[in-house]
Amino acid sequence: MATAAATTTTTHGGRRAKGIDLGPLATLARRRFQLTTRTPRELLVPLLTPILFALVIAPALKAALHTSSAYESFVAIGTIGLLIPLNTMFAGLSVIVDRDSGAQRELLAAPVARGLLVLGNLAVALAVTAIQLVALIAVAIARGIHFGASATGVGWFVATSILFTVGMYGAAEALASRVPKQEEYVARVPVIAIVPWFLAGSLFPIMNGLVKELGNTYDSMQVVWARVLGHLIFVLILFAPARGFAILKSVKLPWQLGRSLLLLASTMMFFHAVKDVPLAKAASISFTAPLIVTLLALPILGEHIGVPRLLAALVGFAGVLVVIRPGTELFQWASLLIVGSALCYALYQIFTRKVAGFDAPETSVVYSALVGTLVTTAIVPFIWTTPVNWQDGVIMASLGVFGGLGHYCVARSLTYAPANIVAPFQYFQMIGSVVVGYLMQAHLPDGWTWLGAAIIIGSGLYIGWTETRSKAAVAR
Repeated sequence: MATAAATTTTTHGGRRAKGIDLGPLATLARRRFQLTTRTPRELLVPLLTPILFALVIAPALKAALHTSSAYESFVAIGTIGLLIPLNTMFAGLSVIVDRDSGAQRELLAAPVARGLLVLGNLAVALAVTAIQLVALIAVAIARGIHFGASATGVGWFVATSILFTVGMYGAAEALASRVPKQEEYVARVPVIAIVPWFLAGSLFPIMNGLVKELGNTYDSMQVVWARVLGHLIFVLILFAPARGFAILKSVKLPWQLGRSLLLLASTMMFFHAVKDVPLAKAASISFTAPLIVTLLALPILGEHIGVPRLLAALVGFAGVLVVIRPGTELFQWASLLIVGSALCYALYQIFTRKVAGFDAPETSVVYSALVGTLVTTAIVPFIWTTPVNWQDGVIMASLGVFGGLGHYCVARSLTYAPANIVAPFQYFQMIGSVVVGYLMQAHLPDGWTWLGAAIIIGSGLYIGWTETRSKAAVAR
């Protein structure tokens, strides 16, 4: 096999001089580009994320938190602490994916050597991070944000980023070369599957906090419309270029429409209730959805429940009573809307199971956003209130971005690890709700809310554990 960069000789002034043959590098770059264009979504998402962050997410958070923090202060922290670790870990994972899919054989055909492929993958990780960083800064400058960093500071930042990337990717590449399967790599680096859940557990509470802010001024139906429309645009950008109108083809269309209406009803009730119910309390009650799925699985799906899981579900509902405390002066009628939202969401999950074996996941995701957008668009003209300032308009636009990114994080996590491994981390949303509630509304949950949340979460974890054991027993 050819060396990574063979030396050649050229004649200049009658003398032979050594030079570097860039042919293998050009070949590798061309092949990698061809592989990337086969899945444009993998290129689109890294580029789109920082742009959305700069245009929508950062301004929305700045307006909601009423902070005067400088933009550049979190660009550096986000790059070092988030972009580089994620990009290098996923670059290591791509080594295994390329190997399993046969793409590695395409890349390693002569004149490309294996050592050059390692350097090429490192260059990809560096390039993705650089593109994201440039997009962040460029969009910020276009918005009129001026960076006060010195040349020395920029130099140290760039040098630190490059060294950190090289070190992180070296570790990821070394591990990827020693494990045969993607599952083992994720098991060795579980943060790949867990981090997306933590991101989702942060994005959803932020979205709910922004909804609470908007609920003081605008009709909840208008806020729901902004949420589902933004989500629709987000998923169409992800899936429509590759699938076109074929993405709407459904074998179970009535079920698709039913599950989409249930999701819309769940969102409407939650958004209306969260105007009055604290975020942590709302999150605690919403965790009953898995418990409701357990109870409804027998009559609708014909699944066996068992006495232990039935008792666990009932204990979980007792936790709901601890949270909402009916009959006391602390009881809020809006809490019942959260219970109704959880019921609709549980039915939505069951309906989703019904269509899972017939329609592609992308089809289900698009219908969930499309039906909600069509219904709310027909209603919103009658209750429309023009945003009073550009900050409110940005916050409305950000709702779909936060929700879409949250669902995308959940989906990505489930592609890297089984649901029973990562699902417990969904309860991080409780912590996220507490933090967002404190930052945005200066509210902390009381002891009874924490106790009820612990009962609900404990019941959910027990049900998940028993389901995992039963599936393992069936597999044996």
